[in-house]
Amino acid sequence: MLRSMLLDRISLVMPAVEKKSKEPLFSSIWISGRQLRATNGRLFIRADLEEDSGVSMQVPGHLFQQVVKSASGNAIQLSQEDGNLIVKGDGTHVEILSNKTPSLISMNEVFTEPPNSEWEDIPSGFLEALSLCRASCSSDDALHVLTGVFVNKSNVWSCDRFRISRCKIDDSAKCTLSAIIPTDLIAETEKHEANVESMCRIGDSIALKFYDGKLVIAGGLILGTYPDLTYKLVDLTGKEEVQFPGDFSKALKLHNVMLRDTQEADRRVVVKFTEYGVSLLSESHDTGKAERKVRFEVPEGMKNVSFSCNPTHFAKVVSKHKNMVYSPEDHVMVFVGDKFVHQIKTTIVE
Repeated sequence: MLRSMLLDRISLVMPAVEKKSKEPLFSSIWISGRQLRATNGRLFIRADLEEDSGVSMQVPGHLFQQVVKSASGNAIQLSQEDGNLIVKGDGTHVEILSNKTPSLISMNEVFTEPPNSEWEDIPSGFLEALSLCRASCSSDDALHVLTGVFVNKSNVWSCDRFRISRCKIDDSAKCTLSAIIPTDLIAETEKHEANVESMCRIGDSIALKFYDGKLVIAGGLILGTYPDLTYKLVDLTGKEEVQFPGDFSKALKLHNVMLRDTQEADRRVVVKFTEYGVSLLSESHDTGKAERKVRFEVPEGMKNVSFSCNPTHFAKVVSKHKNMVYSPEDHVMVFVGDKFVHQIKTTIVE
């Protein structure tokens, strides 16, 4: 088989492979015929190969990836001998020992794919709504249900202590799902959003198919009762909408560079409206400080207003929804679109 194809499929399942784990299954890739499968207990990913591998076994995932990367030649041959995986290339012969510690659970105990009849079409705008609302999810595990996105049929919600997002799904008639979807599952589906095919809820898990069923990503749902956020959204009636500067999302890229050593969920940028326009500031103990100013005619009532945001997630919001409303009595800034609302608590910084 082509080495490039095998590497591509390995890279697809690697987000579900732990570097180290007391449970061997969670740091392994299961090779079986034309399939690669992996799980870390939270995510399950299955990717199809273009041809039969000729083996059926569990191998250390990161080691397998590095061996295939380092092998010479364009073609790779896999075989199984005495329970070990043999990897052959042009001038390459590697024997990867099978895991000696038995797994306490099986792949099927983590996730079993349902029959084709149980899969449903994805409602239009479903994945985009999940991606946009991820901007307001909490990174604090103590808040539990707030670490995921709540799909309540046609309405998709998220919040933390400072933000609320709500997005309406375009084709609401087809969405009957009511569930809290974790952000790590959403992050993986975002990578393949344009090629999504169908989804299926199986008990306390949800799965999505991509590329005509050649890729499946699944994960456990967050269990619990999500708070009613309807009454938390401020009334914008009679308030003036302001067009946010168009190059603001580009300015956020600088801060992502400076915060590259900080985990994505923990990155923060302070946004402040000044006489000049909009000032963006970030600081990292590892890389230093950064400030970027964007020219913008700030309304008098918005001067010295400030809020913090995650540069990655907020860039998605402002790239598509540039109309904003400031409510001084509620101390919130609201970004609005036809089907989307993103509300942020603000402070006054003199």
